[in-house]
Amino acid sequence: MTYNELLILGLLIHLAIGVWCYRVAARKERDGVLWFILGAMFSVFALAAVYLVADQKSRGGRGKTQTAHRWLWRGLAMLPALVGLIIDFSLRGFPTKAATGLALFAGVLAVYLLGLALINLILSAPWAPLSVARTLIDEAMAYRVLVGVVGVIFLGVVACPLLLNPEQPLSYRVQMNLSFSLLWVSLWLVILTIVLSCWTLSSEVDKSHVFITLTKPIGRGAFLMGKWLGIVMLNALLLAVSGSVIFASTKLYLAQQQRTIYDEIVINEQVLTARVPIEPVPPDGLDRAVEQRYEARLREKGEDFIAGRGGPEKFKEEIRQQLLGGWMSLGPPPPIGGASFRQEYVFDGLSAVGNASRTLQVQYKIRGTIQSDVARLNWYVFDADSNRYILISEKPRAVGIEAPLDTNLTLLVPIEGIDKNGRLELRVENVTPGNSTVKFVGDDGLLLYYKVGSFGGNFVRALMVTWIKLAFAAAVGLAFSAFLGFPVAVLCTALVYIVADNSGYVISAAYWYPREGAGRHPVKQFISWIGYGFTWLFRLFGDMQQNKRLVDGQYISWREMGTLVFFVGVFYTGFAALLGWLVFNRRELARVQV
Repeated sequence: MTYNELLILGLLIHLAIGVWCYRVAARKERDGVLWFILGAMFSVFALAAVYLVADQKSRGGRGKTQTAHRWLWRGLAMLPALVGLIIDFSLRGFPTKAATGLALFAGVLAVYLLGLALINLILSAPWAPLSVARTLIDEAMAYRVLVGVVGVIFLGVVACPLLLNPEQPLSYRVQMNLSFSLLWVSLWLVILTIVLSCWTLSSEVDKSHVFITLTKPIGRGAFLMGKWLGIVMLNALLLAVSGSVIFASTKLYLAQQQRTIYDEIVINEQVLTARVPIEPVPPDGLDRAVEQRYEARLREKGEDFIAGRGGPEKFKEEIRQQLLGGWMSLGPPPPIGGASFRQEYVFDGLSAVGNASRTLQVQYKIRGTIQSDVARLNWYVFDADSNRYILISEKPRAVGIEAPLDTNLTLLVPIEGIDKNGRLELRVENVTPGNSTVKFVGDDGLLLYYKVGSFGGNFVRALMVTWIKLAFAAAVGLAFSAFLGFPVAVLCTALVYIVADNSGYVISAAYWYPREGAGRHPVKQFISWIGYGFTWLFRLFGDMQQNKRLVDGQYISWREMGTLVFFVGVFYTGFAALLGWLVFNRRELARVQV
């Protein structure tokens, strides 16, 4: 049987198994997503077989190197067909772990091969930077860099579910699986990007290969652009492969677990989703109360006191925060007295929630003067039809819901509590025993989350954010390697990336560093200014923690994506590339003798 006949047989097998998986998915309710993914995999295998047939006809088969290369592709092309036969003829029910692992491996292999084929197709265009990019990718393939990184990523992501504690809640295990997988993939791709961007230029300079390249009709700017394009394309391929592994392994892990109705709600509404938070509407009369207190303090202390507190506007904002802090506090329950032991909070703008979500989620964090580490709260939702507050918890009012201190907690609220005007009103009571006061603290002290999109779209946007950040790291690595040796360039690039990705923490440290101890040391102040100024430029880079937001089910909007593309993908990356070009263009590397 010839190679083309084998490929056509594989194509037919792929199509048959794909159609069978789709039919199984249509009949199943709980595990339909799994079978749909399997059907999509074998559809991709079929496309791979079609491509290989066309590739065989276009190459012609000349030369030992081409023959070996084609035979390698032949073996890889038939592997998915073998996996399909195992699933089709050996298993008639739900796939076992071994068959699931084989199917997942085959899917990763198909995505990898199709990605390489697409990259080769793009780089075949007659443009000088694309030729440089193609050379870089060939070098990475020759050193087995891509195969090694894909293998390490695949093994790490697949092994992650085996390390989870089955006694923990299912939603927590899914979050841990996603968090570790994304961290594992990001770590290896950042390492690969930094090492490859610094190595590809410095090695050519050290080995004098660049002398030959730059004597050809190609500018130094086009040469650097080609290097950068090659790394960006490799990252796109690796992210596509890694994303496929993470997404498929998460869905397959869920399909193999026993789930309750509560697990279904929590996973679909809090973890595998895309939701946005809103804060409660400030109480009526807040601005009037701020003005009254400001006027009273002005009459009591005078204008000099107001000027010493930063001026009228800053002092009014201070008063406003004090009043909001009191509004977010719940005093001891009667008959002890003190501050109000109950408060009402209204959330507005929820008119379109009912069509996209089954529940709303109240996320809160409390702190207070409590003898133990746990407070007790009663939560009510206002029912407009009966004109009364309904207790959310099934526990008695005197018991309340346990709320550990300084811990992010979540409460599910039915969407039926939203009135016709798109408003949800909650009442919170403090029923903690003893003379205890509790307070919602921090930026995430009291927030209401509601669903606005799907997990799949959010997952793709998170991978795109990672890709943009890696493109910036590649530009920085090329810029440093334009005038530094390989080890120093790697260290400098890693330092810039780490500081940029953690700019929020560095800014906080730069603020408090000169204030430690008695007085302000001038040297510390100078170091603080430098650190603050550098990290302030990359604040947007560090604020976009895409992995954390994806794991928490927080929506990554297209508007945020556009802002990130402009500042990080265009401005920061372009600035780093410009500096690298200016330095590299002034180096005397090659000269044409006539």
